[in-house]
Amino acid sequence: MSKLKKDDLKYLYNHLPEGKVKKAVFAFLNNNFSFIFKDRDLGYYFILNYPDKKIDQIINDFTLFEDNYFYLFVKYAVLNDLPKIQKSLMGLDYKNFDDKIKWWLFINALKNKNEQLAKKVLYSIKQKTTKIYFWMWQLGNNAAFQELLNNKRIDIYTLFAYEKAGKKFFIKTNIIYNSVKSPKYNQTNPWEVLKFWDEFKKRKDLFTFAKELDSDKSIALKALVLDKAFKFKYNLFITPNIYEDKNISLKSFVYGIARQESRFVPASVSRSYALGTMQIMPFLIRDYNSNVFNQFDYKENIRLGVKHIKWLFSKLHDPLMVAYAYNGGIGFVNRRVKNYFKYKGKYEPFLSMELVPYDESREYGKKVIANYVIYSHIFGDNNITLHKILKK
Repeated sequence: MSKLKKDDLKYLYNHLPEGKVKKAVFAFLNNNFSFIFKDRDLGYYFILNYPDKKIDQIINDFTLFEDNYFYLFVKYAVLNDLPKIQKSLMGLDYKNFDDKIKWWLFINALKNKNEQLAKKVLYSIKQKTTKIYFWMWQLGNNAAFQELLNNKRIDIYTLFAYEKAGKKFFIKTNIIYNSVKSPKYNQTNPWEVLKFWDEFKKRKDLFTFAKELDSDKSIALKALVLDKAFKFKYNLFITPNIYEDKNISLKSFVYGIARQESRFVPASVSRSYALGTMQIMPFLIRDYNSNVFNQFDYKENIRLGVKHIKWLFSKLHDPLMVAYAYNGGIGFVNRRVKNYFKYKGKYEPFLSMELVPYDESREYGKKVIANYVIYSHIFGDNNITLHKILKK
């Protein structure tokens, strides 16, 4: 709508029924957005669909928007270039909001260099995840640093703390003893994988279920079951024989992507029809002159995935940016990430990482980079660290 010509906007305004869309057309037609946050539906419409500087203004009263969707309002305001709205958010009484809203109010305060407010909001968050402890540590809390070191489950936050302290992390790679000749499910067959997921949701005796999958032919499925059986307390990083390369850095990155994309299940199919271990979209498979029906084979799917990763590295030259691009596309990275991302500065690059626009890509990048470091260590290269990747 923001790109429509004035004549088109006039036509729309004259033919639309009364409602938020007609009011939105009126705002664009008259270049007047001063009234949009006095109407709940209209305010949400603009903040979620057109969060640019045209709508930026001081908001003295957020009461209209303080409902179950308010965290979306706050998140979009913080993720976009809306300094006046962000300033208004810092005047809110954060104590009455839930943790999701508090998180974005914390990021907003930190983004706007109000460390005192940021610390207050952060400490008020009830559920203390590794992400919260990490930011408490960054704001000077050494006890939070110790909490990260005491956490045995590795993610980007605990891994960074482990590296800082020179502490080794425990990883289990060998989970297969081949006690079963014919595993219950074939991980290369999409129909059997669907049946596996159905049973996995229902089974209570998970260790018994894992024994039924104790074969190289179902290693990825067994890893999934064991992870849940151990209540996600251990770090299971399996190394199925999917790709070999003298370049340990590239090999580790490929394994890091594969683990995040499919947990190494070769017959994986996503809701958006991404296929195989590397979860490659059909249009990309065709671009690389391959066959969509061959993607449940480790060898072919990995070959295409590696080809795409190498192409992304040739354009972006940065493992974190490549991770974002593998998930959200290189166009997304060039338009929405690269130009705003900072490696230097207080709290960087971690603040930039928390401000990546898409939720899925934001978390995906963190997980892939942690996987990349861990697989580098598994394959014998201890020189690849988070501190080096993140230029700390």
